[in-house]
Parts: sequence; C-alpha cells; structure tokens
Amino acid sequence: MTMDNNNLYKKYIMGKYDKLVMEVVNGKWKNTNQIVKLLSKKHKKIVSWHLVWRALKRMEDQGKVECASDGKIFMWRRLK
Repeated sequence: MTMDNNNLYKKYIMGKYDKLVMEVVNGKWKNTNQIVKLLSKKHKKIVSWHLVWRALKRMEDQGKVECASDGKIFMWRRLK
C-alpha cells in the first residue's frame, strides 16, 4: 500500500467509526466501554476500543459529543 492509499484507508475507517459511534451515543451518559459493548452487540463483530476512543475524541473536538471524566472513567453523550 502506498502512503496515499494508506491515508485514504485510515480516513475511510475513521469515518466509518464516526458513523457507528453516533448510532449508539445519545443524550444519556455512557462510558467508553458501554459504547464498545453496544457496538459489538449491534454489529456482531469485535470493535476496537482504541478506534472508538479516537472517534469520540475527534467528535468532541467537532462539538458533536460531550465528555465528562473523573480521571479514570470517561462518560460521553451526544450534543445536538
């Protein structure tokens, strides 16, 4: 895979995770592990915790989700 193809693949995968995470995150607070479990059940596949985390952090920067943390547990909810 060339560097350009690799970057396109990463963008596709990350965009895919953004959409999947937004299906599960709603107005109620959920921690990251709950989101991963819900996605795994819904799609009957193993879901990468790290990719979900990165998608949530990116969406937090975009203002789509809100994060609350006590240092160990991160809780998420959808904003709009």
